[in-house]
Amino acid sequence: MAGAFTTTLYRSLFQRNAVYLTAIFTSAFAFELAFDTASNRVWDGFNRGVCSSLQTPSGYEVLTDGLLSDSRPQRQWKDIKHRYINQADDEDDE
Repeated sequence: MAGAFTTTLYRSLFQRNAVYLTAIFTSAFAFELAFDTASNRVWDGFNRGVCSSLQTPSGYEVLTDGLLSDSRPQRQWKDIKHRYINQADDEDDE
C-alpha cells in the first residue's frame, strides 16, 4: 500500500524536474501566504484593544487616546484611520 503511494508520488511529481520545481515553488508560495495570514491575525489579536493606561502622580488612571466602547484603546492605525479621514473630508467640505 505504501509502495503504491510512493510510486505514484514519484511518477507524478519527482520524475520530471520541471514538475518537481513547480511543485516546490507552488508549495512555498502557499506556505508563505498561510504563514503571513496566520501571523497577521495573531499580531492583530494581540494588539487590538490592549489596555495601556497611565498612572498620574496624583494616582488617577488616565487612558490613552482612541478608546473603544468598552474602554480599551485601539493601538493600530487601521483601527483609528476612519476618524482622521472623516475629519479631513469634513475640513475639505468647508
